[in-house]
Amino acid sequence: DTFDPNRFQQATISPAEQRNRCAIL
Repeated sequence: DTFDPNRFQQATISPAEQRNRCAIL
């Protein structure tokens, strides 16, 4: 599968939300 939902989500979310996700991980 070439389509990666996780990668697609990371590209669409805002930088602030991305930082929030990194904090959760």
